[in-house]
Amino acid sequence: MAKLKFAYPIEEVHGKLANGFGAAQRLAKNNDGKREPFSVHYGQRTTPVTALEVQNRAAFAAISKLCAQHRNNINKRQTDQAGFKSQTTYNTFNAYLWNVCKAEYEASLED
Repeated sequence: MAKLKFAYPIEEVHGKLANGFGAAQRLAKNNDGKREPFSVHYGQRTTPVTALEVQNRAAFAAISKLCAQHRNNINKRQTDQAGFKSQTTYNTFNAYLWNVCKAEYEASLED
């Protein structure tokens, strides 16, 4: 038996309705300070992965690894925290750090 627990727009989906469907409220605010609800429908991919998708996935993995290295290195973390406090463009430290690491990654590609 399917049952729904409603909140805005849907808090939980159980039973047959939940097969391949998910709805949730974001736990953390995004860079714009918004916490919007979202829904997801899971299914089988019907098209092959494109070269651009492979390139974007590789870039995401590399930038994510750089962010982890910046967080784990005490000197880089202190530099990044000081840089974050001195700017007003990014609302969160993660957004600032991601942008710094993205610039570092793109500079490494040009060399």
